[in-house]
Amino acid sequence: MPDSPTSSGSPFEDSALDVYAVFPTAETWAEGDRGVTCLVWYPADTVVGSLAGAAF
Repeated sequence: MPDSPTSSGSPFEDSALDVYAVFPTAETWAEGDRGVTCLVWYPADTVVGSLAGAAF
């Protein structure tokens, strides 16, 4: 990951957040699915809403 701050306000290496990408399966790819969903997870607690600017 780049050294620049993330949208959470902290550099990726210092962040308490985990980042995941969900890709199409082979089956849905064959059906034309090209969407990728990016997820941000805060494993220490439950979060409801956006983490943008949270500086974790």
